[in-house]
Parts: sequence; C-alpha cells; structure tokens
Amino acid sequence: MLDKFVKAGIKVAVHREPLPEYNLELQKVLSGSEAVITGSSSGSSPGLDKNKYYTLDFYARDGIYKCSAYITSIYNKKDRICYKIQTASPLRKEDRRRYQRYPCHALISYSVLQKEQALDIIKNNWGEAWPETAGIQWFKHASLEDIGGGGIRITSRQRLEKGTYLACTLDFAEYSSKIQDKPDFALICEVVHIKKLYSERNLFDVRLKYIGITEQQREKIIRFVFWLERQKI
Repeated sequence: MLDKFVKAGIKVAVHREPLPEYNLELQKVLSGSEAVITGSSSGSSPGLDKNKYYTLDFYARDGIYKCSAYITSIYNKKDRICYKIQTASPLRKEDRRRYQRYPCHALISYSVLQKEQALDIIKNNWGEAWPETAGIQWFKHASLEDIGGGGIRITSRQRLEKGTYLACTLDFAEYSSKIQDKPDFALICEVVHIKKLYSERNLFDVRLKYIGITEQQREKIIRFVFWLERQKI
C-alpha cells in the first residue's frame, strides 16, 4: 500500500526496457494504489506514455520499494510535468539494490593494519587495540569518491594491495550544516579491488568493503546515501 510505505518528496526511478531509467519525484500519495509523480518540464522530457506499464522504484527512508504501475493521466503544473499513476502490483522491498553506492566527495584518512590488528580492533569494539595502531603508516590521506551500505571507493596515491586492511575515518565537515545524521564514525575496511588511473601519475582507484560493521552503522550509511540521492532530484 503506497500510503503506508512511501511519502511525498522522495525519489522515484521509473524504467521499462529498453528505455533508460528516469528519476522523478513523488509529489503526492492519493490512496493505497494511486499517486502523482513529477519531473521538470524543462530540458529533456522522460517521454512516458499514458496507459503504458512501467516499473517504479520508490526510495523511501528505510529502503527501496518496487512495483509495477501504469500512467492514467499526464498534465502540466507550473514548471512541472505530472504523471498520475495506478499501481498494478503490491509494493515489495527491494534488497538487491540496498547497498548501491552513490557519488560522495570528501576527505578520507586511513592507516594500514595487519589482519590480526584489524580483527583485534573489531573484537574489542575499537577499545584498547585502537591506540596500538598509531605507529603504523598513520595516517594517509585520500579522496572519497562514492559510498554505500557495503563499502566505499577512494582514489589514493598509495598502491594498496588487494586484501589489505585499513582503519578509515571520513571527514563530512562540508555536510555539517545540511544534515545531522552523518556517518562520521571510524571503519575497518578491506581492499577488494585496485586499478591505476592512467590519466594521473601514481593515482589509484581503490574499492573497499566494510569489515565488522554493525547493522546500526550500516543503516546510518544507507540513510546518508538516500539523502545524497534526494539532493539530485
């Protein structure tokens, strides 16, 4: 039921093969099965058609909800084009895209750890083991490129081998005045992929996955990603 799980103002991704995906906004929930979604009438039009079926992804605060729906009417309101939709299937929470990453540029600091040190920090919940890492390549700096519930991607001038463990802290100072619920805690990560960027000398694209992250920390990151996505609507 739409009126139970989604609210006005969230992002709605509309797609139907072989058409591209269009990102619109949920303007109003009319009932359990009807809603109005909108997009800007300026620039390129999504070109959605009345009485045709589409797949809709609603980016709610607690996850992504998916359903099929068809457009019952199309009209313009000020500088917006409005689509009234009728759902044709129940909403279902979509886990497949839960850990989608989203572009996010910020400063990241990290320290290379031995596997035993990383596991000890996780076991002790960042207790007494944390100060012991201070003498090990403390701290390198890199640029955060994207973030998601499963990991992050950074660019670094240090070549980090696959399987390397890192203690990471993220600097979200630029978001301080915009959002209070920032994922500003420290993380233990493992390098899962590295590629040299040939456009820059000694610059590497590095993908990291979280190790020992709590579900509370992960949910906070996911909420932050949803917030970033909503800023682009």
